[in-house]
Amino acid sequence: MSGDMLPGFGRALHTVLPFARFLDLTRAEAYFGGHGALAPLLALLGWAAAGAGALLGAELWTGRSARPKPDKALPPAKTRDSLPA
Repeated sequence: MSGDMLPGFGRALHTVLPFARFLDLTRAEAYFGGHGALAPLLALLGWAAAGAGALLGAELWTGRSARPKPDKALPPAKTRDSLPA
């Protein structure tokens, strides 16, 4: 739905949310030959960069504490050959 058809609060969210920007980008490409597609494209790239940054930050934040220490590593897994008959 176009942002112009939404009430005030929805119109404000339409300028920020990624799915709405994707709709604007698709509309600009389909109906206007790409004219006016730069702003939605930059917004979507910003969302992609923010998501990648959040994932990287979460990995760095939890990666240090979640990995076992080398001195407390788990013993090697048992295979069929190493199990008693």
